[in-house]
Amino acid sequence: MKKIIYIVVFMSICGVSFAGVFDDVKSYFGGNLNDYKVSFEKSIDNYNKSQETSKEKLSDGISYFKEALENAKLKNPDFAALHDKWTDVTNSVNNVESNFKREVKKAGSLFEEYDRLTKSMSDKVQRDQIQAKVDSKRNEWTKHFLMTKDTLDKLRVRTSSVADTITGLEVVFSLAEVDTLIKNLDGINIEVDEILKRLDSLSEEATKMLKTNMDL
Repeated sequence: MKKIIYIVVFMSICGVSFAGVFDDVKSYFGGNLNDYKVSFEKSIDNYNKSQETSKEKLSDGISYFKEALENAKLKNPDFAALHDKWTDVTNSVNNVESNFKREVKKAGSLFEEYDRLTKSMSDKVQRDQIQAKVDSKRNEWTKHFLMTKDTLDKLRVRTSSVADTITGLEVVFSLAEVDTLIKNLDGINIEVDEILKRLDSLSEEATKMLKTNMDL
């Protein structure tokens, strides 16, 4: 609060008026802060709407693809069996990744605590001896950590490679859903033709009725 008072006093002494400051700001924004505020809010609103539309399109695409994929699995038992195997494998991969992260986090927390406890010891001889044991165990753990990390890196690369093949299969087999959509469109064309015939008949009937009753 005192800082604000000092600033106000300083500006008064220097002959700077708040009105002048706000006039400069208004001039910078074209003379109307309210118009700028409204324009800015509109741009933000338009951006949010475009983001929502993109999310809706993405959500629709995922939903339709999942439906097409399930239909493909129902029509192709061999593909369904292979895809189920892939699901089991990906679940195992995710499980291994989660276990690895958990063990690394646990080890990190343990060694931090070991270091904290060791540093709290007042006897330097004992402290150095215990710290040496902790460091030795940390080095041992680090070797196993690096070995496991390398193994997991190989697993990730292999999983990514197989994922590409599975994605290809998903697309190829689910494309049959487009055939269904084509048939549905053909059905709509047939229905439109029937409606047009009914409209022609109705138009002819209505025209005759109009001519008959024009003299009434």
